[in-house]
Amino acid sequence: MKLAAVLVLTLSVALGNAVATGRSVVTVDANPASPAVTVVTADRELLENPGFETGRLPPWTASAWIVDTKYPHGGTYCASVVGNHWIRQFIDTVPAAEIQSITFWSRQPDQPAAQAFDFFYSDGSYEEFVHFPQPDWQQFDVTYRLNRSKSLVGLGIWGYSGGGPGPDSTFLDDVSIQVRDPRRAVGIVSILSPRDTISFDTTNTPRVQVRNFGETSDSLLVVVMVEDICDPNPYYWDTVGLFMPAGSTASPEFEPWRPRWPALHRVSSWIVLEGNANHDTVRQFFWVRPGVGVAEQESGTARAQATIVRGLFNLQSATCNLQSTIVLLDAAGRAVMRLRPGANDVRHLAPGVYYVRCGRVTTRLLVLR
Repeated sequence: MKLAAVLVLTLSVALGNAVATGRSVVTVDANPASPAVTVVTADRELLENPGFETGRLPPWTASAWIVDTKYPHGGTYCASVVGNHWIRQFIDTVPAAEIQSITFWSRQPDQPAAQAFDFFYSDGSYEEFVHFPQPDWQQFDVTYRLNRSKSLVGLGIWGYSGGGPGPDSTFLDDVSIQVRDPRRAVGIVSILSPRDTISFDTTNTPRVQVRNFGETSDSLLVVVMVEDICDPNPYYWDTVGLFMPAGSTASPEFEPWRPRWPALHRVSSWIVLEGNANHDTVRQFFWVRPGVGVAEQESGTARAQATIVRGLFNLQSATCNLQSTIVLLDAAGRAVMRLRPGANDVRHLAPGVYYVRCGRVTTRLLVLR
C-alpha cells in the first residue's frame, strides 16, 4: 500500500532514499519489498600462538627453533633457526575444502636459500613443497598447494643449510590457517504491526517477523522504535532477545504503546547481532488517525486557546504547557506544521478544518477561511 503525505516541516526528514524538506509531497512505501538481512561472515584462526607473541614456542614443536626478538615481522617476537630444521603445529582435523587460507611470513638473509613446507593429512600422508624466500620479509600464500580431497591435521615449515657464506638463518612469523565460520544471516522480513492505519485511541502491540537465513543457530536482539516524523525524538522503543535455529522464523511481540497524537508515524526495526557493527533496518510508515471524531478534548483545566486573525493563527500560551510539542493537524489527523505560542503564519494552508495538539492536553477545532 502506498501512502502520500503533505508535510510542512522546518527540518529535513529522511524517507528511505528520499529527503523531504519544506512543503513537499512524499510518497512512502508502507510495506518493504525485501527484508533487511544482517550478514556476518568471519574467518577463524586454527593455529594457536601464530605470531609467537607468547614469547614461547608451544604449542609449536620444533627441532632447534627458538623464539627471537630480532627482526620480527609483527609484534615483538618471531621464530628463528640456523640450519635445516623443522617447526610444526598440529590442529584439529579440518576438511581441506573448508580452509580459506594458509599463509606465513618468512625471510632468509643469506642467499641463495630455499625453504620447504609440509601439509600433514588425517590419512597419515604428507606433501612437501619448496619455495625461495628473500632477504627481507615476504608473505607466502600456499593455500593453492592443499589437496582439497583430504583433511588437514598439521603444518610444518623448514629452515635450510648449504647456502651462502653466512649463517643459514631462517626467520618465521605470523603463520595462519583460517577457515570460514558458518554464514550468519538474520533478517527482519517484515513489520507486522503497526502498519497502514491505526486509531489514535487504541493500544498497539508491535510485532515483526524475523528469519534466520544463515547456516547456524544464532542469538540476537531485535529492536523496535516508533517516532512521529514531525518530532526528531523517538518516543517508543523496546527490545526482545531471541535464540533462532538455522532456517527458523519468529514473530516476537513487544511492549504495547499508545500514540501521542494523530500524525504520520514511522516504525523501524533492526537486529543487533554479535560481531556485526552495521545494523540493517526495516522502516515503514503508518497513519495514526483520530479516534471516534476529533473534537475539543480537555484534560483537567488545561486548555489551548486559539484565534485566527488575518491569516495569522494566534496561539495563546497562558494555559498551554510550553514544554509540550504543539502541532497543527488537518481533518484527517495528519501533522501539517509545528506551532509556537503567539502568532503563526498559516496563509500557505488551504482553507479547511484543522486541529491543535498541545502535548496530551487539548485538541481545539479550527476553521481557516
